[in-house]
Amino acid sequence: MNKKSRGFILYTLLAAMIMAGFSVGSDDLPYVGADIPFFYSVYVYLAVTINSLAFWFILSMVPGLIHAANLKESILFGGIFAVAAITFYFMFGGFPNNAIIWYGISSLGGTIGGATGYLAKRNKYILLLLIPGFFLQLLRNGTNSWNHAIGIAHNLTICVAILFISIYIILVREK
Repeated sequence: MNKKSRGFILYTLLAAMIMAGFSVGSDDLPYVGADIPFFYSVYVYLAVTINSLAFWFILSMVPGLIHAANLKESILFGGIFAVAAITFYFMFGGFPNNAIIWYGISSLGGTIGGATGYLAKRNKYILLLLIPGFFLQLLRNGTNSWNHAIGIAHNLTICVAILFISIYIILVREK
């Protein structure tokens, strides 16, 4: 097995398990009030952020960006990563009746993410596609998410990501 394959397998197993664990944790969160310990609030923030569709998409981009040698490979790697992640999610949290639908959606998102990651190596402007996705995540979170600390932190993380991508594109354009 070559170094690239080992790296992809290691990334897929570790990132997919971490992502699935935090996502299941996010799904099972009790109401979080104002008086929670700091470390628990960090856990809740990570769980909520990692369980967002935008974060799943970004993690699906990594195999295409780092491990793929061509577009075909990036599509395959992104799809494999997404299927592994949703499988771990189901293993940790239980299989729903509509698991096949989730596998289809995840594999589609993973293949698009993997391709986006690969294409970002060649053209940094492809990262602009993330910005509408981040805005959709903010819309999905709704205005009520700004009423508590975890929601504010999650939304601000998305806003900072939009800002960083915008600044990065501006800096790349000027070179």
